[in-house]
Amino acid sequence: MPDPVAERQIRATLDAGDAPGAATAAIRAYGPAIAGYLRAVLHDEGAAEEVFGRFCEALWKGLVGFRGEASFSTWAHKLAWSAAQRYLDDPYRRRAVRLETAALQQVAAQVYTSTRPGVTQERRDRVARLKQRLSPAEQTLLILRVDRKLPWREIADVMAHGETSGAEAALRKRFERVKEKIKKLAAREGLLE
Repeated sequence: MPDPVAERQIRATLDAGDAPGAATAAIRAYGPAIAGYLRAVLHDEGAAEEVFGRFCEALWKGLVGFRGEASFSTWAHKLAWSAAQRYLDDPYRRRAVRLETAALQQVAAQVYTSTRPGVTQERRDRVARLKQRLSPAEQTLLILRVDRKLPWREIADVMAHGETSGAEAALRKRFERVKEKIKKLAAREGLLE
């Protein structure tokens, strides 16, 4: 869910011509949520950290082109989803992509490491393992709708390739199928009572 205060701060900083300040504000505001999302989708701490770096780099480079057609939160999630897809589609999965600026790299590393999950309950672990059985696209849909509470229009902006008309209805239908899939997996694992 977009944070109105963060959205205004990022926009004001960007309008003032301070792209590094806007990037820092954006990563501090939305970085923890993006890092958690990437951990959930990629199932690998090293991969999530690498893709988070790619996300930060894409944010840094693309920030001046941000038109504000969607919330900054939606745009950031779209960048993260694109970075995750590029990583997953890269057969060689090149390692050690570095950010261009040391200052932004430091902010990205600080935010990423501050969001490491703590010890969780056994049931929560079982649910997390169950979610790992979903495809990255299914997990993205679930995270954006359930965890981030994004409206369907914004989810379509994040996940649709190009034209978004009709994408909302297709995503709603896909979401229903994902819920059914999770329900069946949870029943098999004994998570439903």
